[in-house]
Order: sequence, then structure tokens, then C-alpha cells
Amino acid sequence: MGATYSLWLLRDNGDRLAALDTVVRVDYVLSVNDIGVLNLTLPGTFNDALLQPDYRIEVWRTPEGGRYALERQFLLRGIEEVTDRAGVRTWQLTALDGVSLLAGRIIEYAAGSAQSSKTDQVDDMMQAIVRENCGASATDTARAFDGTYFGVAADAGLGPSITKSFAYDNVLAALQ
Repeated sequence: MGATYSLWLLRDNGDRLAALDTVVRVDYVLSVNDIGVLNLTLPGTFNDALLQPDYRIEVWRTPEGGRYALERQFLLRGIEEVTDRAGVRTWQLTALDGVSLLAGRIIEYAAGSAQSSKTDQVDDMMQAIVRENCGASATDTARAFDGTYFGVAADAGLGPSITKSFAYDNVLAALQ
């Protein structure tokens, strides 16, 4: 029989808006250390007033005989109304997972600064890079995502110690 899926549309604050139970087509790719992508086709009759950039799509999955668990949450980025040759109208949605937020940031600290050159355990270093460029430790608070919706786990010190410099690199590229 295989896995069973359940999809939900949520506001940008995480409040559930609608079950996406009339899906025409869905496919998604999860990636380790890169951006995951979801492509979703909804019927043209779907209430498009619910489709807003930065709204979220949750994918819940259960393996055969298992329990539902959250597979991934995606941020809605593309909304396109499409009419095929037969006149059938659909909504084509493109959504990216949270890793995409890191791809949109540059490490805006000068070479040699404490924020652009570090020696630390690699997992803690990666978390510091995210905090300093997207989170609560950003010196330019306009660069910090709202802490209500964005957080970074506590340091665990599980990786090997490394030294790395990354002034003006892309955040995701530095993490990769």
C-alpha cells in the first residue's frame, strides 16, 4: 500500500487555514544541506484568496502501519494560475523549505571580524553563523528574522573543531 500523505495550508504565523485534500498533483524533493522544493497543483476552483506568498504548506506522512509525522514545512513562493488547452484551470504552486531563508543572506561582516572568522566545533560554528546573520545575534537587527517564527537550536558541541573564514560569503554556501 505504501505511505499516506496529508497536506495543510497555513498562514505565515503557522495557523492552519485549510486541508489541501483536492490536490491534482504533488511532488517534492527533500535535500540534505540544500533547498527542498515542493510543486503542487490545485484545482482552479480552489479559493485563491488563501494563496499568499510566505504562507506555509505542511506535508505530513505516515509509513504503512506507522503514525503521521511532519515530513517538512515549505514556504509558498510561486503562485500561478494556468489554463490548459482543454480550458481546465489550475493553480500551480511552488514552495521552498526553510533552508531557502539561508540562501538569501550574505555574511555582511568584514574579514577578520569575530563574525566572519571562527575556530569552534563545526556544529556550534554553523549555528553561530545563522544566529549572527539571520537571528537574535545579528548586529544589524533589520537582518534578523522575527524570533517568533525563526529560531536556532542550542549549541551541542558535537562536531570536530575547525577554523574557517567566510567574510561576505552566502550564508548557505558557508554552511555547506
